[in-house]
Amino acid sequence: AYVPDLTGYSVARFTPDGQSILSGHYDGTVRLWHLDNPGAPVYLGNGVPHQGPVWGVAVSPDGRFGLSASSDKTVILWDLANGQAIHRLEGHAAPVISVTFSPDGRTALSGGADEVVIVWDLDTGQLLRRFGSQRGFVRSVNFTPDGRQALTSANLTMLLWDVATGDIQQQFSGHAAEIIGARISPDGKTALSGSRDGSVRWWDLGTGRELKHLQQPGQVAGVSFSPDGRYAIVSMNTSTVFIWDLISGAKIRQFAAYGINAGEIDVRSDGQMALSSAWGEGLIVWRLDYTW
Repeated sequence: AYVPDLTGYSVARFTPDGQSILSGHYDGTVRLWHLDNPGAPVYLGNGVPHQGPVWGVAVSPDGRFGLSASSDKTVILWDLANGQAIHRLEGHAAPVISVTFSPDGRTALSGGADEVVIVWDLDTGQLLRRFGSQRGFVRSVNFTPDGRQALTSANLTMLLWDVATGDIQQQFSGHAAEIIGARISPDGKTALSGSRDGSVRWWDLGTGRELKHLQQPGQVAGVSFSPDGRYAIVSMNTSTVFIWDLISGAKIRQFAAYGINAGEIDVRSDGQMALSSAWGEGLIVWRLDYTW
């Protein structure tokens, strides 16, 4: 399925039940789409809540709340049931690029062009702590499944943090160009990173060791895990999405995006669909048609 959007870059995530999509757009809008009626999105905040492009979105584990991160230097916490803002989180000194919820939904991480990661209390909307050891735009932020650690990427490096103390516990290096996306596996033991150098790398979070890597023509636009953690789903700026078997190292399937440059990618909780943004075009929902 293809959802057109003529407002420029878009980012999107599935809701946990897989029935809806939360998206953020270059025009500053945040939208909730229902897959059974994709032609009638709900515009959160009754219009244009951000005064600049939205670069990141996230959905809470229980599906009740959303987050949007914008170049207007703010993050908005949304009630997805009524489409209204709960808190506007202010603390970054430059555009906010990435955002995510903690596993319990009570805190959030955001990363910005100010090379800073912020931990937020979502009950109060207050800033809890700030990590400032990044060296570049913070393109991705992730919590481990237990919520105790955070994985962030900036420029050529990923860092694993202790959320409570801000101590760096592991550093991951190996890419020759900026890391554009990173994800933690469902079991919290490994991570994926994808780079503008065309490589995807699979890492052991505990040791910092690279387990495997795959080199492709073009630039990686997004990475995600299958629900069982065995496969990587990777989007490229060459109008393709492919599935990489992390155990065998083989690229087992590839999908064409019909000339549309795929952006970030997200996999539905049942593994049957993938969602990719499309630069200057819209959102693409892929039916993976694969037995995980």
